[in-house]
Amino acid sequence: MVDPVRAVADATTVLKEEDISCTIAGGVFIEPVITNCNHKIEKLALARLLREDKHCPYCRAIVTSAVPDVELAKKIQDQFVKVSAENKKIFDDQKQALLDDPRYNSVRGAPIIPAVSRSRRVEMDADESLRFMGIDLSEGLSSLFLDFLGMPSPFSGPGAAGPSPSTLFSQVQSSIRFNNLTQAEQTADTIPRPDFSNYRNRSYEKIAGAHIAKANTHISHLQHATRVTSKISAVAIKDGLFTQITLKYTQHKEYSKAFQTANKMQSFVFRFLNRIAICLGATFHGFIFILRGLFWPLRALRERLSS
Repeated sequence: MVDPVRAVADATTVLKEEDISCTIAGGVFIEPVITNCNHKIEKLALARLLREDKHCPYCRAIVTSAVPDVELAKKIQDQFVKVSAENKKIFDDQKQALLDDPRYNSVRGAPIIPAVSRSRRVEMDADESLRFMGIDLSEGLSSLFLDFLGMPSPFSGPGAAGPSPSTLFSQVQSSIRFNNLTQAEQTADTIPRPDFSNYRNRSYEKIAGAHIAKANTHISHLQHATRVTSKISAVAIKDGLFTQITLKYTQHKEYSKAFQTANKMQSFVFRFLNRIAICLGATFHGFIFILRGLFWPLRALRERLSS
């Protein structure tokens, strides 16, 4: 996807970057729609999301309607696209990117909110049927019972800290699925502790794992993975992730950073084994380098003779 609108700050416009960019699709709005919970999302991105999860990715409310945001679309044209040729190119590039993105092929021309066929409803189990009707069991049967009695739930009401931990955990997973790791981490930070440290640790574990997976192409993600892993309170999970980060640094021949990461481990055994792994990796890479140096004159001689 095209990078979110970087030229907005320089343009003479009353719109801000967050006003005209979709964090789900990852660029300037092309066909913005507004949901029943008053959130604005790119049409194709929302349609694809609702094929997997009928909840809003921002507030986890059940999305029952989504209509084109005509006012925002007009503002983007008048106050951004027409401001400069650079802005118009950003808009056109994002539009083409959405057209070329194969992830949206299955929802092009389809209704934003998918219909559930009668046969599909028959196949649903009891929990899924309740979710389809808008009843979420993620907070447990106790919450439903309290609601039935008219008593306030510990996860709702004026004194509540916000959505339930399970709902926040679902938001984290949704953000990770849509490659928005910054938003996922911000959501995980709001999960209360220590009572719900399990949800918090699992969230950080998934976020760090996503950063580690991206390190194959962008090694800078290991720094983010290290930061997120440091927030985990469970020693076994933390040391396991630090081990993965250490091995990734070793593969990229960043031995100094690998040792720094190994030193963060709380388990002496993990620290010791990872230091051995780093030394073995450095020795192996050094041995390969020496071999290449030894065979270089022979290769050069052979190339010279063949020419």
